[in-house]
Amino acid sequence: NTLGMNWSGSRMLIYKQNPSVTEFGLDPIFVHTPVAKGPQDELLNIADVSDIAPDTNGDFLIEAADEKLVVNSRDRDAIHTFGVCRLVLTLYERSFKRLDILAEEDKNEKGLFDFKKKWGKRLDIFIRANEGSLTAYFTSRKNFLFFGYQENVFTCRCFDIIAHEMGHAVLDAMKKGYPQQPNQTSYALEEAFCDLTVVFAFLSQMDMCNMLIGLSKANISSPNSYLFINGIAEELGRKKLNQGALRDISKKYLLYEVRSQRGCTDYDLSLVFSSAVYRFLIQGYETLRSLDKNDPAETLFEFGKILTDITLGAFYRAIRKSSFDFESVGREMILLVVELGEEIIPGHHF
Repeated sequence: NTLGMNWSGSRMLIYKQNPSVTEFGLDPIFVHTPVAKGPQDELLNIADVSDIAPDTNGDFLIEAADEKLVVNSRDRDAIHTFGVCRLVLTLYERSFKRLDILAEEDKNEKGLFDFKKKWGKRLDIFIRANEGSLTAYFTSRKNFLFFGYQENVFTCRCFDIIAHEMGHAVLDAMKKGYPQQPNQTSYALEEAFCDLTVVFAFLSQMDMCNMLIGLSKANISSPNSYLFINGIAEELGRKKLNQGALRDISKKYLLYEVRSQRGCTDYDLSLVFSSAVYRFLIQGYETLRSLDKNDPAETLFEFGKILTDITLGAFYRAIRKSSFDFESVGREMILLVVELGEEIIPGHHF
């Protein structure tokens, strides 16, 4: 315990969306893994802040009577960013544990995916990088996460952006040791995985499932659900593009139509895959939904785990086979549904 970590878990305040979405605000999450002063742990380190210590209960709960102080708090941003990064890592660690498909060389001593070995070092996170630029990105060479800011908009305060960039870091770890042939399709798949990471991170939180069910009256294909589940990075979309979100994965995108568009980018192509998985989310939830037997929020939460497992497992297997394209990942998803179907979705077939 060289980092002076708290082994009983920590509470951290995070924005469940971003500060501009006042319906959410700041809420506590529980981090069950040890967190030390920084904040930092064995896998994550806030590199440009190092002096935030937990309280006597091991919690990182900074209070401020003046809301303006909250919005402009560097310490609050550091805690929030670390909390969301850890939420995503834990989400995928648990998914791999449920799947039980990891090769021995990819496991650590706890049987979890060995992110530290794959990355070669901890992930360093910079919450005040690139002043004047509303960009955020992961760099594999140095294992850094950078979050830019401009005026009063900080990319590190957006749940979507953090989760998306952590998706890049997770996928980078999975790819280490398995050579891939980079092309537009592989880049598009990576962006799709990262956008889906945002959705999976939301669905891993029961309170967010409850809110989505309440907003949509248990009909998650309702336009009301657009408030946060299928629109990626709303605040950044408004600031940069004067639109509601950078990407909307609820629409149906066909591969041949997207490819035929002039100036088709990796991001455009990614929507083909991410929107297909989003439709699978809706179909699976509606198939399993039984209002007389189960709370619909519980159904959504449980199917969110199922879809996380199927997606993560398919990407992992396709990467190990050095066959990273739409067809290969889709085939692996179908195989996983068949393999796990009776166990995880009794009596239902997709």
